[in-house]
Amino acid sequence: MKIIDFHHHVFPPDFKVHPWNFEQDQIDMRYLRFDGAVLSCVLPVSKGQARRTNEQMAEISLLDSKHYTFLASIPFDDVKEAIEEIGYALDSLHAAGICIPTNNHGIYISDDRMDPVFDELNRRKAVVFLHPSAVRAPGNDLRLSGCDDTVYEFVFETTRAMMDYIYRDKMLRTPDIRWVLSHAGGTIPFLAYRLSRAGDWNGISQSSEVVEKQLKSIYYDLALADNESVFRMMKDFCAADHIVFGSDYPPSAVPHIAEAAENLRKTDVFTAEEKEKILYRNVSHLLNFVV
Repeated sequence: MKIIDFHHHVFPPDFKVHPWNFEQDQIDMRYLRFDGAVLSCVLPVSKGQARRTNEQMAEISLLDSKHYTFLASIPFDDVKEAIEEIGYALDSLHAAGICIPTNNHGIYISDDRMDPVFDELNRRKAVVFLHPSAVRAPGNDLRLSGCDDTVYEFVFETTRAMMDYIYRDKMLRTPDIRWVLSHAGGTIPFLAYRLSRAGDWNGISQSSEVVEKQLKSIYYDLALADNESVFRMMKDFCAADHIVFGSDYPPSAVPHIAEAAENLRKTDVFTAEEKEKILYRNVSHLLNFVV
């Protein structure tokens, strides 16, 4: 089966996070037998950093358009600059969508100041990939262990950001944005029943049915979520029509990515037709990206 990796990162040279270069990326893609990749930079960026990163990803996509497309970054803590970059990235660079961290310098996607940005993305019916920010927001920066706690904090951060966006009626007012959440949606599929019933505690006015419908309209990638129990939960929660394959390359090592892809290929949780949707067809349809 063809595979398009939706969750495939670029780290420009001025970001000292994970080593990355185009040549090694191509080598690893061939080794993994991936037919395509959707590039994204998930770091909070300023206007200048966003422009340089987007132009770099656009250049790569032009060099090898059969195998690469990209999701543009925006400096979304500055509304005017963010809207300008959306226009430039989508209209001039032909980005396939937008990649947004959960917060940028402490400003979350649900902040009222961000409404014009999401209104513009809604007007364009944009694909928006939500990824946990590598920078902790003030108030959410307490570390409870001596190790790298991103293993659990990242998934909590995704849940925190998306649910606040939904609870504050932001998704209802921007229904044409096509959301994709990283890492199987954080904890959302597992907690969906509880999350949908916030109105029972008078926390929101939306009914459980309205919240659940929004959660099931989202697409979820399988990056770092590649085992049978997750497959069953995701199939029951949103069905194969709303699941895409993601690797989290290069933070996730190539041997683990190879294992993750193989786990999906061989599982009997999904039918062959459902696997084809997850591995290729859903992303191809979302982004109009044919490999």
